[in-house]
Amino acid sequence: MRKVYVSVILLVAALTAFILFNHFMYKNRSKKDTGTGTSVTEPYLTEPVQTDAEVSLVSETEITASEQTTTVPVITSEEETTAITPSSETTQFYEIKDGNYRAAFDDIIIAGDSLVKAIEEYGILDDDQVLAEIGAHTWHLSNVTDQIVASNPRYLILHYGENELDEAENAVYFINRYKECIERLKEELPDTEIFVGSIFPVQEKAYYSEPYTVNIPYYNELLKEMAEELGVHFIDYDPWWDTLNTDYYEPDGIHPVRSFYTEEYLPYVYNLVLNTK
Repeated sequence: MRKVYVSVILLVAALTAFILFNHFMYKNRSKKDTGTGTSVTEPYLTEPVQTDAEVSLVSETEITASEQTTTVPVITSEEETTAITPSSETTQFYEIKDGNYRAAFDDIIIAGDSLVKAIEEYGILDDDQVLAEIGAHTWHLSNVTDQIVASNPRYLILHYGENELDEAENAVYFINRYKECIERLKEELPDTEIFVGSIFPVQEKAYYSEPYTVNIPYYNELLKEMAEELGVHFIDYDPWWDTLNTDYYEPDGIHPVRSFYTEEYLPYVYNLVLNTK
């Protein structure tokens, strides 16, 4: 029994000596590593720490990015022409007071085919404000040019192309005829802001009754390029049309109903032209 007791005391003493020795060696090693600039006391730090300067830099970058906004394309001159499209940003909103479209469009002429001829047929505007014919081609624009020049409007909205849809390779002939008409108008009406409208989109069922309507997107691209070349304004109706919540089509899927013009089209183009700088 006495021998067992002595053995236990010796074992405890040996363990104590071993622990003290390791502690002494660890302290010495820490001092040496600190002297070389290496820290052993933080071996488990795996995530990078941002300094105050770095945090400041990140914050400034985020603020700068958040301050960058997309602005509405503004027409500043004929030489800097771009497509006019709808935007969530508002410029100035011009209300057509008491639904008096004739007074609002007193200094605006719309020329084109049946898609705008309806505005006159529905009795919304007069025939000297809408110069249009059913089935009109660009020859119609050539025929009414003298009347437009005599009226000397402040704004002129052109809407041609629906009746000249054809094979894609033939589109150039339409564009060339249209271009000649607009060049003459620009020469004789230097103070008039001229707007070339894209061809209205149609419903899918129209592809069966009017097969060439599938080429509307291609024709609209050519119209946009032509407008840019001539330095006149181009109205891209497609993005705006996509925002409409009501089906405004006649059964043919091509022509809009009356309410389209009073509720959507006329207020839209009225604000577009008046907000043109």
